[in-house]
Amino acid sequence: MQTITRALLIGLMVLGVILMLTSATAQAAPPNSPPRAPHVAGDEFWGTFQSPIGVSGVGTVEVRAIAVDGDTIYIGGLFTSAANVTVNNIAMFRNGMWSALGSGLNDEVYALAVDTNHILYAGGKFYQSGDGLQPLYSIAKWNGSAWSPLGPGLAGWVLALVVDGGNNVYAAGTLTKTMDNLTTLTHIGKWNGSTWSAMGSGLDNATHDGYVNALAISGSNVYAGGQFTATGDNLTLLTRIARWDSGTWSALGTGFASTVLAIVADGAGKVYASTSGNEIKKWESGSWASLGSVNGAIYSLALDAGGMLYAGGSFSNIGSTTLRNVAKYDGTWHPLDGGLGGSPDSVYAIVPSGSRVYAGGHFGTSTGGATALNHVANWNGTRWGTFGGGMNGQVNALATFGNNVYAGGAFNSPATYLAVWDGFGWAGLDTLVETIVHAIAVDSSGNVYSDGFSGGLPGSIAGSVIKRWNAGTRTWTQLGSGADGQVRALAVDSGGTLYAAGDFVHAPNVLINQIVNRVAKLVSGNWAAVGNGVNNSVYALKTVGTNVYAGGMFQQVCGNSACNSGNTTANRIAVWNGSNWSQVGNGTGNTVMALAAIGTDIYAGGNFTNAFNPGGGNVGALYIAKWNGSNWATLGNGLNNWVWALASSGSSLYAGGDLTSANNTGGSVTVNHIAKWDGTNWSALGSGTNTAVFAVAAHGSTLYAGGTFTTAGGKPSSRIGRWMPPNYPLFLPLIQKAP
Repeated sequence: MQTITRALLIGLMVLGVILMLTSATAQAAPPNSPPRAPHVAGDEFWGTFQSPIGVSGVGTVEVRAIAVDGDTIYIGGLFTSAANVTVNNIAMFRNGMWSALGSGLNDEVYALAVDTNHILYAGGKFYQSGDGLQPLYSIAKWNGSAWSPLGPGLAGWVLALVVDGGNNVYAAGTLTKTMDNLTTLTHIGKWNGSTWSAMGSGLDNATHDGYVNALAISGSNVYAGGQFTATGDNLTLLTRIARWDSGTWSALGTGFASTVLAIVADGAGKVYASTSGNEIKKWESGSWASLGSVNGAIYSLALDAGGMLYAGGSFSNIGSTTLRNVAKYDGTWHPLDGGLGGSPDSVYAIVPSGSRVYAGGHFGTSTGGATALNHVANWNGTRWGTFGGGMNGQVNALATFGNNVYAGGAFNSPATYLAVWDGFGWAGLDTLVETIVHAIAVDSSGNVYSDGFSGGLPGSIAGSVIKRWNAGTRTWTQLGSGADGQVRALAVDSGGTLYAAGDFVHAPNVLINQIVNRVAKLVSGNWAAVGNGVNNSVYALKTVGTNVYAGGMFQQVCGNSACNSGNTTANRIAVWNGSNWSQVGNGTGNTVMALAAIGTDIYAGGNFTNAFNPGGGNVGALYIAKWNGSNWATLGNGLNNWVWALASSGSSLYAGGDLTSANNTGGSVTVNHIAKWDGTNWSALGSGTNTAVFAVAAHGSTLYAGGTFTTAGGKPSSRIGRWMPPNYPLFLPLIQKAP
């Protein structure tokens, strides 16, 4: 009885938590949130892939500031949209999704900072909220739900912000006073949470048109840089850089002859500064030392936790090192891959955080155009990529390896036809793929194989050239010389042999126009026939050990290279054992579009409605069937429409396609283009996707789906979706019987 009572109490506590969570979920959405789709159980496990990539607007579009607060990234600048969300010059990125901060701000944002209470501060040339309802003169704070002013606000533009350990806010720019005329601020001021105060007499020049456009903080020291020559009362000479400590301004040596553009300080007395005179210098032990001559401007400087210096701007080299608008310094300057480009191109903000570096500015792509970025980018230590995002065209193929997901299809953003996802963003694979990608495979070393390339020998069609991307050297190598028909499938067997299949008959190799009849394997750099091939198109390949299963439209395995003698019946599915082709049972009644394996069981999906066993038995298999090595079997009572893609994860099978319902023995379930088979029953993945799924790939317990859809689980998901079910039970039993 005591055990039952304790279990009951635990159950009631769990119920209380569930009710609280339900109550929280039922609250009204914050202003400017996109309308919520009706909730379907399981939709919470779908991620979000918004489109288009980056930020956009009318006229000049640029990101001027970035601030990071835990897993939240804020950007500010001059833009109206982030992905497809109206944001008005400031936006938030969290959990792969862009969101608005209320109605935003009505003009450009130049500076952002976050305090220890997670309050965001924004400075710029705005004077009200984006909807015009809240006056916000040049500076504002966001508490997570609403914008509010800092006292009366400021006269002049805020170009720089920092927050100290006591959550005092320092603002600088072209400032002259508070908007109530009660406090004079000569280009810089301090907010203590309730009032503005001057910092001495401020900073100015002889013609009183100076400004401060850079701030940094280190301990009790505040560093300011810009276009000034003295304190506001002209009593202390400060040539464009100064330090505020204990209520007094002081010089850092002789300062600079040209405007200071950026400053960053570490905790050990080092200060780094860049100027409009193409300088980058370090202050240490009472003197300035050059870090190299820059052939342009550095607009942003930042230090990571290990002391690595990052620089962003508009330059192509520092000293003798070739760089493209971004660089890092550890005693020597290094490029960050090929940098960031476009025309014109500038990086205005650079912020390292954890293992990544975030950059914003006025740029379109990574250098070489491999990845579309649109003014904001993330560096993962190897390459530049997007902030989340989906594709702007159909996804045909998916493959996974390690922490990466590869997608190919008919898109040109975020990359041209082929892209890699690293868990945060998308990037191109170091080149421009030339035509639509239909097939991808990855070998055990992480090398990626893809069609979509041209440049084959005469007789090959555009896009039929297959190349291998070496994950270690990040270089592409052409494999063979193309084919005379479309490549539809690629697979690598356990021995590392690459197989290709599709509509082609010939593979025009360097020495011979090889007849392969729709299936080929790569041998010593050239394509070779796999037996004599098959008599019609192959749409799917699946390797199990060294066995290769092929599915498609074909009805025969060819008996000779001309495929006109000695042919044997295969009925749309066959297996190659390394020496010979053989039937899989007696095949299926119509086209096989997809293949998968769980252990030694083979699963086929397509537009068939029956499968044939070796003894002649007809199995009513609606669009999907399982081959156990001896016989075909149904999965429940099948599906109601075509299956285009299959993937397995552990003992689970996932099917994607045109299907909208799955049939269990006890009834049907709505599945909307994607479904899961657990060995006994079909189940839905929330509300599924809004149109067809053409590719699925499993990565541990996470499933990726690609196709033509724009929503998954009722959320924005542009042609790519991610299903992340929990690895723990959703509900605990409320009462357990005592043993």
